[in-house]
Amino acid sequence: PEERGHDPSATRACAEEETFFRSLYTQFPEGSAKKRALRNAGSEGWPVFKLTVDAPFSPDRTAIRRGADRSRRQFLIGKPSSALSLVAGCGTRHFVAYDLTFKEVVSIKDTWRTCTNATQTEFETYLLLRENVAGELYIPTLLGGGDVLFDERTQQTSDGSLIHSRLIFKEVFRSLEDFTNSFELVKAV
Repeated sequence: PEERGHDPSATRACAEEETFFRSLYTQFPEGSAKKRALRNAGSEGWPVFKLTVDAPFSPDRTAIRRGADRSRRQFLIGKPSSALSLVAGCGTRHFVAYDLTFKEVVSIKDTWRTCTNATQTEFETYLLLRENVAGELYIPTLLGGGDVLFDERTQQTSDGSLIHSRLIFKEVFRSLEDFTNSFELVKAV
């Protein structure tokens, strides 16, 4: 089944988890990015899934550092906040998710990266940036993630050219459609 696209690290949430996730947006102030994102993620007609991620994670909800221990985390997700609908490519999707371990809302980038030693992974890039830049760094806070493992095997395409990867971020991202004009977008940057 995995060769045909089945992801054993994603299972349907139970009824209680689904009800919780669909109503989670009510816990945030009107107009907040989290409220908008969670309302969209919990849209009726979209299933709620529980993702199991076995990967290195920051133990204290700060940016992950090299050498962090591997742990198992579970997240609730619904409708993607963005997804590319191309047949070819990396199949990148972004989710607003609920971390069942730390009981907080996070963002997950789910993608298929190329399997090559010629370039470093996005995960490695975040680690290098944190290690080599002194002072304030205006990038998302990577909490953990990396290549998707299940039963100690890396998920990859049948020809081995793409590897499934998930990155978990502390910040909930605003969609470009949420900005009312270009001035508001530039001001945010």
